[in-house]
Formats: sequence, C-alpha cells, structure tokens
Amino acid sequence: MTQETFQSYMDTKSPEERKQYIDKQVAQGNPKYTERNTWLKENADKIRISKLEAQVNEILAKLPK
Repeated sequence: MTQETFQSYMDTKSPEERKQYIDKQVAQGNPKYTERNTWLKENADKIRISKLEAQVNEILAKLPK
C-alpha cells in the first residue's frame, strides 16, 4: 500500500464519527484512550498554542509581502 492510496481514520471519518469511536473505546476501558475532559486538561497548553499559531498565520497572511 502506497502513501498516496492510504487514508487515515482522520481523513475518512467526520469529527462526530471520530468522537463516537473514542467515546466507545473509553467506555470499553481501552487504555489507549482517555476521557475527553482529562485529555483536554492534559493538552490545554498545546491547544492554546495551536490556536495562537493559527491567529499569527492569519495576521502574517494579511501583511504585504
């Protein structure tokens, strides 16, 4: 299978489908997944930085080159 033909779960499923899958895995006790609130708390800094990065990129795109 080549990289061009491979589509990840992220590419083939909607955000709602991915959320349902993760919620199901958490309910089944899969240790690979953590509850949503726990994950959000653990990744709050990464999420904040990602949002700031997107804002900076928007500003930079508006500046004349």
